[in-house]
Amino acid sequence: MHFYKKVIYQAVLASLAVMESSVLLADEAGESLDSIVVLGTARKDQTVLTSAAPIDVITSQSLQKTGAARLDQALQQLSPSFNFPQGGYVNNGVKSATLRGLAPDQVLVLVNGKRRHASAGVNTSGFGRGAQPVDLSTIPISAIDHVEILRDGASAQYGSDAIAGVINIVLKEAKEGGSVSAQTGVFKAGNQSLNGNLNGWYGFELPGDGFLTLSFDLYRERHPESGVDDPRQWYFSGDAREATADKSNVKWGYLPDRNSYNILANGEVGLSDRVRTYSTLSFSHSVNWAAENFITPRDNGNVRQLYPDGFQPKGRFEKEDTTAVVGARYSDEALGNFDLSASYGINHQWLSVSPSVNATLGTASPTSFDVSTRVNRLFNYALDYQKDVAVAGWAKPLSISSGISYRDENFYTRAGDYGSWAAVDGAVILDGPNAGQTPSPGARGNTGLSPQDVVNYSRHVSGIYLGAEAQITKQFQLGAVGRYEHYSDFGGTSTGKISSRYEVTPSFAVRSSFSTGYRAPALGQSGYALTGIQAGTGLTFVETRGLPVDSAAARALGATDLKPEKSTDFSLGLVWQPVRNASVTLDAYVINIKDRITLSDNLGGSFVTNILTAAGYPQVTVANFFTNGVDTRTSGVDLTSAYQLDLESHGRLTLNAAFSSARTEVIDIAANPAPLASSGLVLFGRQAIGYIEDAAPKNKWVLGLRHQLANWDVTLNTIRYGTFIDRDASNAAYDQKYSAQWVTNLDVGYQLSDAWRVNLGANNLFDTYPDKQIPQRRTLGQTKYSPLSPAGYDGRFVYARLTFDF
Repeated sequence: MHFYKKVIYQAVLASLAVMESSVLLADEAGESLDSIVVLGTARKDQTVLTSAAPIDVITSQSLQKTGAARLDQALQQLSPSFNFPQGGYVNNGVKSATLRGLAPDQVLVLVNGKRRHASAGVNTSGFGRGAQPVDLSTIPISAIDHVEILRDGASAQYGSDAIAGVINIVLKEAKEGGSVSAQTGVFKAGNQSLNGNLNGWYGFELPGDGFLTLSFDLYRERHPESGVDDPRQWYFSGDAREATADKSNVKWGYLPDRNSYNILANGEVGLSDRVRTYSTLSFSHSVNWAAENFITPRDNGNVRQLYPDGFQPKGRFEKEDTTAVVGARYSDEALGNFDLSASYGINHQWLSVSPSVNATLGTASPTSFDVSTRVNRLFNYALDYQKDVAVAGWAKPLSISSGISYRDENFYTRAGDYGSWAAVDGAVILDGPNAGQTPSPGARGNTGLSPQDVVNYSRHVSGIYLGAEAQITKQFQLGAVGRYEHYSDFGGTSTGKISSRYEVTPSFAVRSSFSTGYRAPALGQSGYALTGIQAGTGLTFVETRGLPVDSAAARALGATDLKPEKSTDFSLGLVWQPVRNASVTLDAYVINIKDRITLSDNLGGSFVTNILTAAGYPQVTVANFFTNGVDTRTSGVDLTSAYQLDLESHGRLTLNAAFSSARTEVIDIAANPAPLASSGLVLFGRQAIGYIEDAAPKNKWVLGLRHQLANWDVTLNTIRYGTFIDRDASNAAYDQKYSAQWVTNLDVGYQLSDAWRVNLGANNLFDTYPDKQIPQRRTLGQTKYSPLSPAGYDGRFVYARLTFDF
């Protein structure tokens, strides 16, 4: 122990002195802290430290050592700029991953450099409210060679969505060998919390120095459900059952239980010295279950003859995701390099609920319902070109890049079962304080998508770009790129980017970039239509309606056609590598976004009710819709560092430290539509603005240590999530600021033989939890913790993993 203390103390002092480089970038072979990158550049010789933009590279080994079975959970532990709230149950089953504190759909996701399609779900609450994100969990970790994260605006380089940055998932290219890994683990909190994961890959050699790498994962996840702290009164006043009611079985499913499997094939064949063809195919299927708000006996959506003591509905969310990418590359020294590709992606989502009931159907109501179907589809075609051209007097050739692209996008929905949305005329409540009144319609737990809500939206996008990068002198590099895209639904948009890097000394450089960006409205936002419920007073619910922007009801409330977000991004950074085995990067940035697409406040009152009744929704009392509602400014700083020590006979020690801080401000709010203003309503209230400004942690630390000695490998990782605030919709006194939380993860590995390896580990080793919610923040008194919590609230997770390499 004395030796470890001495080494760690000296290493920490040294790493603080030299600071560090791109996060978690220690080369696995111990050769260098730098690595070649393909993201953010058309050059073939750019590395993390010579790039004009900040890039993180996270290896497959680092992903495996997190103990996470899903890519999004692993990146949460490894990247300081990446935020993936672990709390909350999202009905669409897709959690929101972000960069630099911006929205989930302001991050572009690529796989092997090709655009990934978005999921079919739109997040309707909490952090990332209104986003239609990409589902990172559909990509098996076993298929990944490394992940590149570009922390810079890149719309001019890659197109829509790359306002906050780009995540590029680079797949394995193995032509031999393979690996199978089995992991099982248990959470400290609750029962039935056993998780299991089986994953692996296998490589085949194909003609022309080609390869085929097959990967898979099977995943079973069980989260403990939290008991209710404050169930309040269930029955009616004076009902004797209230005094003896057994409320111990009331649960709230913060995170869904999950069964899933992913399979992926990545291959390439050389047809000649100049032509290579490639293809990637994947399929993913998962089913999630989660307990939802407990429906009390007194709820007006309950049929007390069927559920005299209330019931606990569970949502079942099923999704399938399919992708296919095919392409060919042609390389010629005189002509340059061509890449022609076609890709297809489709995401299906089905939602059902059981047990449940539609109170307007009375005792004849079914007790389970299919609620909705949502589908998002993308065809993408691209031709990219790159060529190096020698220029007299320049240190390296000028790299020219250009390309054309065409996308076909489609989003559509299907209605749920009749009973899931029906409102039968003449139905009345038979007993209780509201006897004789009209009961709440639709399925309790999840209300169905009605035929009126069904949408089918499509669009076509064509684009062209041109770029150039040059190492003009040994010290100075300069790059520029411009892009124009035309959308069939809102016209054309153009963007540009200029980046530079100047090497002051061989070990110290300054880099900067300025770019304009955009994000087109997601079709799921344009076609947003949703029937739901939200907490009302006491232990009751009220019906809500999400309205497509082109619907008569939305127009009557002041909705207008959506237009693209426009952004400007300026960043300035420093890169320092005082010695070969240590490096530091520091990058500051300001991102301004105009016409940010957001979901309005939940609008209620007699004015809204009258409009909804006229539109055919007589029982709905609350509505919302998408609009270009606010302008924002995000400013922040990213600091990353790494230091590697060769301890000779005592092995190798790698230290990493990284820090990210981001602050988003709403600097302008769109004028309140006249229909709302005349009725005293506000399009964006304090809670909607709070989700943008305060819901993400203000900062995040990631501290890592890895020691390799003989057959032993120890990885220690500590994360500090900064404070965040959950604002109340109407009363500032009920705002809650949540304390910072420290989470420590440990993985200890031992190489049993050339083929067998065992790992034991613990996530959240010291069993920390976020602050509990104050009573006023709890949904119907049922939720203990905020769904915004970045580290979740399942407590310590202990696991064992056995790996066989062949």
